[in-house]
Amino acid sequence: MTERSNFTTDAARLGRETAFRVLAEFERERLVPAFVDAYVRQHNRRELKAALRYRELLVMLTRESLVAVAARVGAELPQRVGIRGSAPTARETEAMDAFTQAFVGALGAALHWTPGDIAEFARDVALYARMTAPAEPPAAIPSKSKGKGTRTAGRAAKKTPARLPALQSRDASRSAGPFADRCALLLDPSLLDKARAAALELHPRLEGIATATLAAVLRRRV
Repeated sequence: MTERSNFTTDAARLGRETAFRVLAEFERERLVPAFVDAYVRQHNRRELKAALRYRELLVMLTRESLVAVAARVGAELPQRVGIRGSAPTARETEAMDAFTQAFVGALGAALHWTPGDIAEFARDVALYARMTAPAEPPAAIPSKSKGKGTRTAGRAAKKTPARLPALQSRDASRSAGPFADRCALLLDPSLLDKARAAALELHPRLEGIATATLAAVLRRRV
């Protein structure tokens, strides 16, 4: 069997296995409780550890973190199963849909979501996917005078100071999509900037879990 045909045969099973492994990794690392606890210590926000508030935070932030993971899994799935540089066939599209539905369904079953919860989760994953899709590169502007344009560009480059930290911050924000803002609003709306910065630090860990888990599951599919 080819790489693609193996996937199309077992897509739903692989989606469920990916969900179970993601949840196990969250549990093993105590990912969300550790995130909240570190934030509370760093910013002296002990009130967030009040019993009812703390439990609510863990539930809401776990869900938001899983949305980010699911969006990353969906973004990587085509390439991971060998769909590169060409549109998937109808059968491959059906298989990826089966994987996604099984993945989300397994999360919902494990976390006791209602059908409405599952549908809302799927909508949020689609929103994340749209907002984190790579931007189209800007079209090149032709120079009227090659020599003059080159000299002008050279002078402009010398006069323009580098702003690497700001560029890196914008890149991180784009990669995180709506996660940082939504996570901050849930975590600590009264200290929004600090909560957002903490969320931006958490997001790469979530993407790492998504990438590593998907790779591990698909390696074992044959």
